[in-house]
Amino acid sequence: MSHLTKDFLRQQQRVLIKLRSELTGRHEQNVAAVDRDRGQLVEAGDAAQADESDHMRASLAEMGARGLTEIDAAIAKFASGRYGICELTGQPISKARLEAVPYARLSVEAQRQREINQRGRDSLRRNYGIEREAAFA
Repeated sequence: MSHLTKDFLRQQQRVLIKLRSELTGRHEQNVAAVDRDRGQLVEAGDAAQADESDHMRASLAEMGARGLTEIDAAIAKFASGRYGICELTGQPISKARLEAVPYARLSVEAQRQREINQRGRDSLRRNYGIEREAAFA
């Protein structure tokens, strides 16, 4: 981690903790709003809209959990000394990327390659129904 100063690491840790707190608070507010709206829909007898509300709540829960997982993983990396190290290449993640995306797991180059590979897998699935191709594994 020699590419990152101790001050920068402390700053990033504070940013991640703040992001986690904000995400948790926003998630709880959004779920409460969906629940309130669902209650009104049930009272009005609109079952289809109430079902849609249930789907919205599930989507919010999934998005919140995914975001918290990313943030928690980044916070855990401070203890192991792996914060700022690309999970695929083992190379340092640039300071600029970490400032932009404090929970980044991959360097810009590794992320770009992952996205190219994902587009290839998506294309195979779409065009041929192939779920996994050795070339993209």
